[in-house]
Amino acid sequence: MVAPAILAVLDMMNSDMNWTTQLGNAFLAQPQDVMDTVERQRGIARRFGYLTSNGQIVVSGGPYITIMPVNPGYIVVPYYDPAVVFFAPRPGFAIGGAIRFG
Repeated sequence: MVAPAILAVLDMMNSDMNWTTQLGNAFLAQPQDVMDTVERQRGIARRFGYLTSNGQIVVSGGPYITIMPVNPGYIVVPYYDPAVVFFAPRPGFAIGGAIRFG
């Protein structure tokens, strides 16, 4: 059985094949630049408090941020609204549930 989060990611990628192709081509041409961008975005989400360890995942701090499942036999896929997790929360708003894993 495929988790709904994985299906949502695949559906998004399928619905915009131009974007998916451009992302794949960027990774083939410049894998380190793509991964550096991913790491920067993870750092932003972590700094704003959206990316934290919980019952499903463990988020490391090191020079590179790793996101590992608590149960190594279960793969989790994050899903979130980038318009939320890559921007500072408004003062007075509690952070929680912005990044979900399924």
